[in-house]
Amino acid sequence: MKDTTNFFRDQRVKLNLNLTQMAARCGATAQTVLNWESDVSVPSPTVETLAKAYEVSESRMERELMAQRRRIERRREANMAAAG
Repeated sequence: MKDTTNFFRDQRVKLNLNLTQMAARCGATAQTVLNWESDVSVPSPTVETLAKAYEVSESRMERELMAQRRRIERRREANMAAAG
Protein backbone atom coordinates (compact mmCIF):
# COMPACT_ATOMS: atom_id res chain seq x y z
CA MET A 1 0.00 0.00 0.00
CA LYS A 2 1.29 3.46 -0.92
CA ASP A 3 2.33 5.74 1.92
CA THR A 4 0.11 8.76 1.41
CA THR A 5 1.65 10.97 4.06
CA ASN A 6 4.56 13.22 3.30
CA PHE A 7 6.31 15.15 6.04
CA PHE A 8 7.35 17.99 3.74
CA ARG A 9 3.84 18.63 2.42
CA ASP A 10 2.16 18.11 5.79
CA GLN A 11 4.54 20.47 7.58
CA ARG A 12 4.22 23.15 4.89
CA VAL A 13 0.43 22.99 5.15
CA LYS A 14 0.64 23.08 8.95
CA LEU A 15 2.70 26.28 8.65
CA ASN A 16 0.08 27.65 6.24
CA LEU A 17 2.64 28.33 3.49
CA ASN A 18 2.25 27.88 -0.23
CA LEU A 19 4.94 26.25 -2.39
CA THR A 20 6.49 29.60 -3.34
CA GLN A 21 6.74 30.75 0.26
CA MET A 22 8.36 27.50 1.38
CA ALA A 23 10.72 27.60 -1.60
CA ALA A 24 11.85 31.08 -0.56
CA ARG A 25 12.53 29.84 2.98
CA CYS A 26 14.62 26.95 1.64
CA GLY A 27 16.44 28.78 -1.15
CA ALA A 28 14.84 26.52 -3.75
CA THR A 29 12.22 26.76 -6.49
CA ALA A 30 8.55 25.92 -6.03
CA GLN A 31 9.01 23.01 -8.47
CA THR A 32 11.85 21.65 -6.35
CA VAL A 33 9.70 21.77 -3.20
CA LEU A 34 6.92 20.01 -5.10
CA ASN A 35 9.43 17.28 -6.06
CA TRP A 36 10.29 16.80 -2.36
CA GLU A 37 6.60 16.56 -1.53
CA SER A 38 6.07 14.00 -4.30
CA ASP A 39 9.02 11.82 -3.21
CA VAL A 40 10.76 12.52 -6.52
CA SER A 41 13.93 13.92 -4.98
CA VAL A 42 15.63 14.46 -1.64
CA PRO A 43 16.12 18.06 -0.50
CA SER A 44 19.65 19.32 -1.03
CA PRO A 45 19.74 22.36 1.31
CA THR A 46 21.50 21.74 4.61
CA VAL A 47 19.70 20.04 7.47
CA GLU A 48 20.03 23.28 9.42
CA THR A 49 18.39 25.32 6.64
CA LEU A 50 15.58 22.82 6.20
CA ALA A 51 14.95 22.49 9.93
CA LYS A 52 14.65 26.25 10.25
CA ALA A 53 12.40 26.54 7.19
CA TYR A 54 10.08 23.74 8.31
CA GLU A 55 10.29 24.79 11.98
CA VAL A 56 11.42 21.43 13.35
CA SER A 57 14.53 20.23 15.15
CA GLU A 58 17.60 19.22 13.17
CA SER A 59 17.32 15.65 14.48
CA ARG A 60 13.71 15.43 13.26
CA MET A 61 14.76 16.77 9.86
CA GLU A 62 17.58 14.21 9.65
CA ARG A 63 15.06 11.41 10.34
CA GLU A 64 12.70 12.74 7.68
CA LEU A 65 15.48 13.00 5.11
CA MET A 66 16.54 9.41 5.81
CA ALA A 67 12.93 8.25 5.42
CA GLN A 68 12.65 10.17 2.14
CA ARG A 69 15.80 8.52 0.80
CA ARG A 70 14.48 5.06 1.77
CA ARG A 71 11.12 5.68 0.03
CA ILE A 72 12.82 6.81 -3.15
CA GLU A 73 15.22 3.85 -3.09
CA ARG A 74 12.39 1.34 -2.52
CA ARG A 75 10.47 2.82 -5.45
CA ARG A 76 13.57 2.65 -7.65
CA GLU A 77 14.15 -1.01 -6.71
CA ALA A 78 10.49 -1.87 -7.35
CA ASN A 79 10.64 -0.20 -10.76
CA MET A 80 13.81 -2.08 -11.68
CA ALA A 81 12.27 -5.40 -10.59
CA ALA A 82 9.14 -4.69 -12.61
CA ALA A 83 11.24 -3.86 -15.65
CA GLY A 84 12.79 -7.28 -15.43
